[in-house]
Amino acid sequence: MTTDREIKPAWLETALDALPREATPSRDLWPGIAVRVSESRKQRVAIAAMIAAVTLAGIAAVFAYQSYRLEAERVVLAAAVVEEVSAPFRLVRANYQAEWQAQRALTEPAFAAEVDRNLAILAAAQYTLRAELEERPYDVEVIGLLRYTVEREVDLLTDVTRLQTKPI
Repeated sequence: MTTDREIKPAWLETALDALPREATPSRDLWPGIAVRVSESRKQRVAIAAMIAAVTLAGIAAVFAYQSYRLEAERVVLAAAVVEEVSAPFRLVRANYQAEWQAQRALTEPAFAAEVDRNLAILAAAQYTLRAELEERPYDVEVIGLLRYTVEREVDLLTDVTRLQTKPI
């Protein structure tokens, strides 16, 4: 078997041995390479920053949508609770309100004003409780208070319409 030394002529062997084993680049080469490396690094950092920004925007959008959806569900639930509390009294309340309006003209003004003031207090309480139910639709105490105020309104209307009216 022949070796590399046997194939190469002696003059080539001498020239190759005279060459340095390591070549050190001159300092002039590195500024161009350094700029390229620096630009490449800046591009990677910019791309990573863009990806991070898009990811954060996506996460924020998901949280915003979930919050919106939960808010919508809460409003629907609150409306359902108010409907559930008010529905049994709706027809009775409407009948007694109509009857009260008819009798009101035949009732003493001071008494009619007192009844109207009490009805206004109950209506304001119901409004406040409905607003509170939008914030806390599962709160049993608020639901109970709303039911209580509706019952008191119907009771008041029932009582005043059953009274004997005195003509003025």
